[in-house]
Amino acid sequence: MWLFDKRKLHNIEYVLLIIVGALCLFGLIAIIAALADASPSGEETTLLEKLSRLNFVTARKHLIWIAISTVVMACIAMLDYHIYSKIWAFVLIVCLGLIVLTSFFGVVRGGTRGWIAITEDFYFQPTEVGKLALILILAKTISQKESLDKFRDLWTTIGAMGLFVAALLTQMDVGTSLVYVFIFAVMLFIGGMRWKHILIMVGVCIACCVAIWFILGEAQQSRIINFLSGEDVGQLKYSKIAIGSGGFFGKGILGLDSISQSGDIPAIHTDFIFSAIGESMGFIGGILLIGLYTAMEIRMWYLIQHKAHDRYGKMIIVGVMAMFMFHIFENIGMVMGIMPITGIPLPFVSYGGSSMLTNMIGIGLVESVCMNRPIEPFTSE
Repeated sequence: MWLFDKRKLHNIEYVLLIIVGALCLFGLIAIIAALADASPSGEETTLLEKLSRLNFVTARKHLIWIAISTVVMACIAMLDYHIYSKIWAFVLIVCLGLIVLTSFFGVVRGGTRGWIAITEDFYFQPTEVGKLALILILAKTISQKESLDKFRDLWTTIGAMGLFVAALLTQMDVGTSLVYVFIFAVMLFIGGMRWKHILIMVGVCIACCVAIWFILGEAQQSRIINFLSGEDVGQLKYSKIAIGSGGFFGKGILGLDSISQSGDIPAIHTDFIFSAIGESMGFIGGILLIGLYTAMEIRMWYLIQHKAHDRYGKMIIVGVMAMFMFHIFENIGMVMGIMPITGIPLPFVSYGGSSMLTNMIGIGLVESVCMNRPIEPFTSE
């Protein structure tokens, strides 16, 4: 029977937890700024009247999700991560089953059928947790091989990957599909896949992208066309204006003439939260947030090199690091017009229960790898 060794508490990775805590705080402030009631241009108001514009309802829900997810993270961290190498098939079946179920009976939001309605106010997105299942499956497969010289060593993971992406495409969720592909590619590359196999898979991916174009909906195709043409339309146009108007120091949470609070940018507190950050906190706020993300990624790379005890643990951290890396680059890139618009949230900052829970579980897995390093026996002089 598994028992928790209290000595493992000395192995807690506090630096990573501090960075994640700072990101969550950043998200709370950004959500409050994004959802504040708009104020007419040039209108002078008292401090009390300004504060009355703040809307804490969504921020309070976000805080509750942070608390719930933190508890789950702690539970995951205390479990020995090796247990997942024994139940990977069960994890795969459950996650894939939920994603397929969602493809048929899920709720459509933003043109994507990717949510299961739990209550009137809570929608669960199985594809978020599915990312972690893919990471565990890949880590299991890669850790069993000293090198990935042959394709037959990867049939299990390639098959799982194909099933995940096929189910996601039936939901018209191209953005999340790209996350899965990126995690898959990074883990295989770091795991030691041969270059000729990488080139073969790149060719297959290009062919698949061409084929996928013909099954995309009109909305998804128009986003790609607008991105390739460099045309700023709709929410992207206002997103760029909002970020640029923030200047160096930003307008503040209750700045006048706020584009973020005008309603011109849909999903301002979720997918486009960086627009609100750029406007309210300016260049300084944006750089600070990017700095925190950079510190998180660098710290995880350090943990791979110095804290992970075995290949399985290393690959788990690689997968979590890759997941965050794609989300960060794609989300910030799309609101600035350098990446196509997808429904990709900003980790720990965007509002969303499924996203927050997935991110915290990912951190829990990293903490589990660090905490479950071998404990040197106590010896007395």
